Formats: sequence, structure tokens, C-alpha cells
Amino acid sequence: MTNKRHDERFSMFVPLYLWSRKIDRFSGTMGWKLAMLPGLLMQQTEAAGFQMGLFPLIGRFRDFLTFDQLIFILWPLFVYSERAGRISYNIPWPILGWTYGNGERSHHLWPIYMKATIEGSYDRTTFLWPLFHFNKNYTVGNTDVPEETWMLWPLIGRKKRGSYRSTTLLWPLFGYASDPEEQYWALDAPFPLVRFERGEEVHRSRIWPFWSFTDADGLKTTSFLWPLMQFRQEDSPTYERGSTRLLP
Repeated sequence: MTNKRHDERFSMFVPLYLWSRKIDRFSGTMGWKLAMLPGLLMQQTEAAGFQMGLFPLIGRFRDFLTFDQLIFILWPLFVYSERAGRISYNIPWPILGWTYGNGERSHHLWPIYMKATIEGSYDRTTFLWPLFHFNKNYTVGNTDVPEETWMLWPLIGRKKRGSYRSTTLLWPLFGYASDPEEQYWALDAPFPLVRFERGEEVHRSRIWPFWSFTDADGLKTTSFLWPLMQFRQEDSPTYERGSTRLLP
């Protein structure tokens, strides 16, 4: 298959080869890339020149895919990458690795232990993945009140941020959340069949499929023995609309 579009060219014959030629969106110069069996990788750009590798044996590339630089030797035994100011080593990928630069510091010995921190974004720790997690997530522009969560998956988990608290048991079946400052609470027992939710702008009750009621964002819906009986009422500043559906 071959495609042409302005100054771009693309050709492929799966699984034998894939070739493309286009203008690089960062440098504005023309370049081409070729990937073909049995693992030959080639590319040429004005910034990086001609580059070639033989996957999985050895290769070194600049401006390759999403990477500023990528080096592999006997992949996945050794992988080095640079992307957006962050440098990563994996020996071998994805078991042992570490990353640093541009506000990030992370390291992992998967699945025993993982630690990842991005300044102003999050701080995450995992033991015996996916069993135990402890995370701090920060909102952009507000790092004073982080969202803190921990979970012993799938048995129990907790989340808090400001006055908000939530607890999960046997994820995702049972959960309770509350925020006294927002006059909000919600209960799942079990999700998604039974849910009760109350707040200043939401009123929701569900015992599915027998009965459900929702009043939120100007929309009221009620159902009995879903999908046999459904009632819907929409109210907005410009119109009001109601509908009834009865099956069969």
C-alpha cells in the first residue's frame, strides 16, 4: 500500500516493510524512515543524519519515534532513552530501571518495588505490584493540598483530599465517600448495581435493574424494571422536554 499527501509519502507491505518520508514537525526539514524484516531499522534526518540499527541486536537513534535518543543492545537486556529532558536506563527492560531529569526521579525493581516522583505532579510508591500502592497526586497550581491514596488491592483502599474521604472494599464492589464541606456523600453496595449519591447538585438512587432515579444537571430520569419503563425530564433556560418509554 502506498499513500501520497502533499510532501509526505508512506508505503507498507505487512509484515515485510514500512517506509515513510515527511517533513519533521520540529525542524521543518525532510526525512525518511524504514523498518523491515528481519529487524532492520533505518532513518535519515537533517538534524541526526543517517542512522541504522538491527533489532533486537543493537541500535542507536536520535529523534526516533517519541524519543530524543534511543540506544538498545540485545533488547530488552539494555535500553537507554532520552525524552523531554528525562534520561532512562533499563537493565533489563522492564525489570530494573531508573529515570532522572526535568523534575522526575524514579526507579523500580518490578514487580517488587517501584517509586516515581514528578515535581509538582505526583509521588507514587508500589510494593509487590499490583498489591500495595501509596500515591500523592498534586493539582496543577496547587501543591499545598495533595490527594493522598493507598490501597491493598483488591481488599481495601482509602483516599483523602481536604475534607473529602473515601473508602473502598473489595474493589470495585463496595465504597463510601463523603465531603462534609460540600455536603456530599455516596455509597456503592455493590457497584454498579446499588448506588446512592447525595450532594448540592446531584441526587441519585439506584437498585438496578428494579429502580433508579437521577436528578443532576437539569436532567431527571426514573426507571422501573429497566429497560421496560423509563421516564425522562430535561429542564434548561431555553426549553423543557419530557419523554416516556414503555417496552415492549
